[in-house]
Amino acid sequence: MLIGGGYLLVQVRLGNLGLRRSNTLTATALPSATPTRSLEDFARQAEEAIARGDYRAAIRHYESLGRRRPNDPDPYWRAARLMVFIGNAPKAEQHVRRALSASPGHIPSRAVQCMAVEWQGRVEEAIELCQSVVDDAPDYAPAHAYLAEAYASAGNFQAARIHAQRAMELDSNHPDVVRNMGYVFEMMGRNETAISYYRQVLERWPNMPHVMLALGRLYFATGQSAQAVRTLQQLTETDPENADAYHQLGVIFQTLGEFGQARMALDRAIEINGQHVRALAQRGSLNFQTRNYFGSVEDYTRAISASQVTGVAVKPIDYVNLGFAYRWIQDCTRAQEAWNIALALAPTDEMVQRYVRIGYNQCAQ
Repeated sequence: MLIGGGYLLVQVRLGNLGLRRSNTLTATALPSATPTRSLEDFARQAEEAIARGDYRAAIRHYESLGRRRPNDPDPYWRAARLMVFIGNAPKAEQHVRRALSASPGHIPSRAVQCMAVEWQGRVEEAIELCQSVVDDAPDYAPAHAYLAEAYASAGNFQAARIHAQRAMELDSNHPDVVRNMGYVFEMMGRNETAISYYRQVLERWPNMPHVMLALGRLYFATGQSAQAVRTLQQLTETDPENADAYHQLGVIFQTLGEFGQARMALDRAIEINGQHVRALAQRGSLNFQTRNYFGSVEDYTRAISASQVTGVAVKPIDYVNLGFAYRWIQDCTRAQEAWNIALALAPTDEMVQRYVRIGYNQCAQ
């Protein structure tokens, strides 16, 4: 998010006005060329795109700016920050590396780097990176906010609250600072408090897709299904390419028994991102629930393949369901393979153990 007056570049690209002479030596101006977009234009258009929640357009503008200013870290880290929020943390990390190659030690770039690492599940690495930024720039609020996020993901809520509060003291007008205070409370299970912070963010900075997604998820978790659906549908209007929003809608509609709506939402998520592991697994669950066992096997298999590429884990319960889908199409060999993986992933989970025992007994009959 661009704050404090935004990102303003004062150098502009100038065009040349040429003259030509006719046979009578009368000077006439050349036809005006298409005006060259200035660096200032790209920055302004990025800000405008952010304000309306179109992070993808903002990223394109920052990338265009970066190509024209390859030694300036700012366009790269700003694009990277938005990439994290639309679910592309690996590419964000690549952009941050470019920023740091242009300016080693650049504090905002290092802060976004630690966030991008944390969003990929490398929590301990993120804590180390964030802590190094805090050590070098103790008054940089986003660094404390991202460190709080990483500590919350690690379950160290005492440290998370300390750094979240310090971030608020330093800059309560930064959207990531307010959002991450909400995230800390969400991880602590204090959903209503988290909701209040997420609402504060959207009241002050409307149309932030990742905050709308979190708010929709928490509305559903607190039994406010209608509000969750409205929030997520608004998100799909703001960001039509947000596969996570459609996935979450699919989860909600399936839970509510609205299977047709669930299928449309999950189909759209997978259309946007064919390697969306959670959407593929959820549609596998939906197919299993509606007794489309061949479809269930296909989707769970696709989810497992996508997991190997993206690093997003397939859950033990998904392997349990995959095993039962195989059992219903009379393939107990593959069913038992799936159940064994579920047990290996969750050896102490009593629910997984119970369902696997039921499956083995059914296959033995």
